[in-house]
Amino acid sequence: MKTPKAAERAEAINELRKIVRAGDTIQTILRHVSQSGMSRSISLVHGGEYLLDYWAAQALGYKRDPVNGGIIVRGCGMDMGWHLVNRLAEELWPDGDGDQLRQRWL
Repeated sequence: MKTPKAAERAEAINELRKIVRAGDTIQTILRHVSQSGMSRSISLVHGGEYLLDYWAAQALGYKRDPVNGGIIVRGCGMDMGWHLVNRLAEELWPDGDGDQLRQRWL
């Protein structure tokens, strides 16, 4: 039997697979950067109309930013938007089919 968190994660992955296909472009919106620069709030948009923040945060186990919107991503020294899109592709297609998922800044 799945735990509640595992069930929520599985539901989120199923919902995202209904919207996002391998090879699609995911737009990222940088909503906020912390004063220290060690965390960011980033939103994910698909097709200019689907805000994926809720489902993506559930699927990846990240928290959502209640003040600025977006998904809280900790770390620095690399493109954290790319990191978020890449992690999403790895979760949706663990066998590597999502390697063509693209990221574009808005």
